[in-house]
Amino acid sequence: MKAVKRRKLDHHAEQDESAKPSQVLDNHKKTFRVTRIPASHNRKTLQQSLIKTFCIGETSDLIIHSLATDQCGDASPQLRVATVTFKVLPKQLSCAESEHSVSESSPNEWSIHLEDELPLPAKNVVLYFDTHFTGFTPLSSVEQDEKHIIDCVVIHGWGGHAFGSFKERGGQFMWLRDDIPSLFPQLRIWLYGYESKLTDETSIESVDDWCHTFCNLLVDLRAKTKTDQRKRPLIFIVHSLGGWIFKEAMVELSRRSDPKAKDTVKCTYGALFFGVPSQGMNVEALATMVGQKPQRATIALLDGRIHHRLRAKQHQEFCDAFNFKHSRIIKFFETSLSETVKLNTERNQWIQNGDRVLLVSPDSATSGRSWDRYEDHISLKGNHSTIVKFRPNDRTDYQQVRSKLRELVEEAEDAIRLRFASQSVHQSFSEEEYKCLQTLYHSDYNEHKSRNPVRTAGTSDPGCGKSVLARFLIDRLGGSDAEHRSNLCFFFFKDDNDQQNSAILALRAILYQLFETQKELIKYAIPHFKRKGAKFVEEIHTLWEILIGSTSDQIARETICIIDALDECNEQSRILFMKIVANFSKKHAGNDVNRPKLKVLITSRGYQDIELSLIRSDHPLTIRLRAEDEDDSR
Repeated sequence: MKAVKRRKLDHHAEQDESAKPSQVLDNHKKTFRVTRIPASHNRKTLQQSLIKTFCIGETSDLIIHSLATDQCGDASPQLRVATVTFKVLPKQLSCAESEHSVSESSPNEWSIHLEDELPLPAKNVVLYFDTHFTGFTPLSSVEQDEKHIIDCVVIHGWGGHAFGSFKERGGQFMWLRDDIPSLFPQLRIWLYGYESKLTDETSIESVDDWCHTFCNLLVDLRAKTKTDQRKRPLIFIVHSLGGWIFKEAMVELSRRSDPKAKDTVKCTYGALFFGVPSQGMNVEALATMVGQKPQRATIALLDGRIHHRLRAKQHQEFCDAFNFKHSRIIKFFETSLSETVKLNTERNQWIQNGDRVLLVSPDSATSGRSWDRYEDHISLKGNHSTIVKFRPNDRTDYQQVRSKLRELVEEAEDAIRLRFASQSVHQSFSEEEYKCLQTLYHSDYNEHKSRNPVRTAGTSDPGCGKSVLARFLIDRLGGSDAEHRSNLCFFFFKDDNDQQNSAILALRAILYQLFETQKELIKYAIPHFKRKGAKFVEEIHTLWEILIGSTSDQIARETICIIDALDECNEQSRILFMKIVANFSKKHAGNDVNRPKLKVLITSRGYQDIELSLIRSDHPLTIRLRAEDEDDSR
């Protein structure tokens, strides 16, 4: 049978095209990665040395786009990595047959002896140029090294390219290199590249192999970080199959015995998912092209029509491994159709001009953990390839991506610090107690509090006064200067958030915080957990009984519960909760010696049903705060 040729189909076709000697290129056509640059070089000296090495006439003919510290190697001082483009391609880099090619097996990699006038140790330096970008590539500026407190790892999709998959189509703007490092100097950005050709008959590598290699290199990279920085937060940006590699990596690392591997999972705060096919994708055209080649196994795994049970099993394993409720996965999905591939019989080539289809459906791209937020499901105008390619002046899609990345950056450091702090607390629980505690947990209560503005001089925005007051009280009572003689628990109701609109969820949050503070009180929840399992957290009367029992114990410290915006609780559970609180107050009115060591502060708008339920003429329970808007200030 006659062999069928294949035109380059991946996202970075322009990056891998072989150029002719001395061919004039658009700057965006070929980006080189330069490695093993001595630490003595900065942008200016490197540019001067490269101009001399390649006999380049004009300074503008060579652009150094990035220069970053390379922490992958073992050299001391650490070497540097750059990304560069040439207006005129030097003959030394012009073709795979060049005498400077590293080897026949590495046609896109060249070794170049640097003509350098710098003093030792920069003499006799050999630099390596490549266009494949495999392994880790740092992009954040070396001048910002001291500001880097968060690692951001970027993984491309199947058949993609570590650099080109994220580069503006038809332009030279690469947002992860040209914008994000200056916008977020606290990020240390790493591209991760892996060989994943769609029709490579010489390789049997699969998702498992790519994932295993990635895990090894990531743990090694993190281990080379300074000892006092090894618990720095991690954020991932993943496209398409890169999301599968991320999820499989979390599972594999969590199962390894190496503490460094487990800490890598614990340090991971969240991820931006772009078109990740969690429930499969449309692979009909690709399956035809791949045929019986080794890649057919990966195609079958991605096929949205089959292997539902296998994907469900993988998803559950990921949820078990990455089970941190205080974590976020923001999912972007495509809304434009993508051209599929078809065989051009006249030219005997596969070309990308077939029928247009939606490769990854919104349902597949937004499928996730049960506690992931609905507001973190975001549509983008591009197709499966272009949803990660942006123009610098994009004020819609790219603006949304930057905004969500900013949220992760702002939240990550505190989240990971608290995660490791709570880990030491949780280690003191028995296995059964810990499972019971995790059953109570459902969302991040500190984050709900932090969404409210801090107290400022003057008046608050409409609707913010009560919540600002609640946050101020919590911060004040729980601050570092407090004597910590009381247990402080809190909950913020929010009617448009399913994790904040139920009294049952409020009581779960309060009990979780109480048991974290006084772990010995969890004994009041264990009998219910033994009898009913996880279902005990669905019963409001059971949860209240546990709270009263816990705060009535002789060893219990005084417990203060601050509950904000009761009016935003759903009506059914709010009515039950108000009855419970009112009965509690009536029963323990006055100086009842048997009164639990429990104080409850509730803020709410002055709705009539709430006032009627909580106010008694002989024992008032409310304080009215008079402000500009009388009806909205209680």
